Amino acid sequence: VFRPGKRPTFYLYPDGYCRVNPGDWDMSAKKSVQVTNVSFFKRKNLTYTLIPTQDWDDFDRVFEGIKKAITIAYSETQDKMHPPTSENQKEGYMLFAFDFLIDKDYKPWLLEVNASPGCSRNRRPDNMVQDLQTMFDQLVDVAILPLLQDSTPRLGNWIPIQTEEPNRSKKKEKIQVV
Repeated sequence: VFRPGKRPTFYLYPDGYCRVNPGDWDMSAKKSVQVTNVSFFKRKNLTYTLIPTQDWDDFDRVFEGIKKAITIAYSETQDKMHPPTSENQKEGYMLFAFDFLIDKDYKPWLLEVNASPGCSRNRRPDNMVQDLQTMFDQLVDVAILPLLQDSTPRLGNWIPIQTEEPNRSKKKEKIQVV
């Protein structure tokens, strides 16, 4: 969740799912061969494994890198996400989903950011539906109630990631794209 306003903040929900694809990732392969989209797997009758992050013993090894990637993604796109206008000083929130590829050395690679993530309950395992419900219940406490009641967010499992104050005069670093 991204809360714009005078002090932009990201709230990260760590209790997600890691999808283990049926084959190795090959950077030289055609995109259609290894798409990480669930719909692609269903159309091709391929299977994959879902592992809740809280059940993945090595998740702590990648979590700091995920938080860093989200912070860098914001700092590199802040002029688009949060342009410097008086209109954007209003409070609100935006929900994003960040998709990562984790390599054999546990380095997270940001693949995409979904500005309108699919959170449908359709065709999801029961435990994932329950986890989504918990996330949305806590989302109300983090993003909506503070707007209505002018209160401090109750975080639940959400983790705040403070972003730097937008510094529009700062020279941007180049991002390496592979």
